[in-house]
Amino acid sequence: MKGFVLLLTCFFLLSCSSINDILHHTECFDTESDAQRIGDELFQHGFNNKVSYWLTGDSNNRIPGLGLQYGGFDPKP
Repeated sequence: MKGFVLLLTCFFLLSCSSINDILHHTECFDTESDAQRIGDELFQHGFNNKVSYWLTGDSNNRIPGLGLQYGGFDPKP
């Protein structure tokens, strides 16, 4: 029984060490206007309020500098 457990442990260690590396795939937008639209939607759906709640416990606190300024996008609510 001990031999079986040792053999099984060795098998699992070898199989874990031979798994291919996981590659990160970055999502890209087709156009700059798509990126602006998604950024605007995130902000309009309470991104700043949610992050403020997670950090301070109060969603009404504004966090200076927590915004996106890219290609004319205005992060003001």
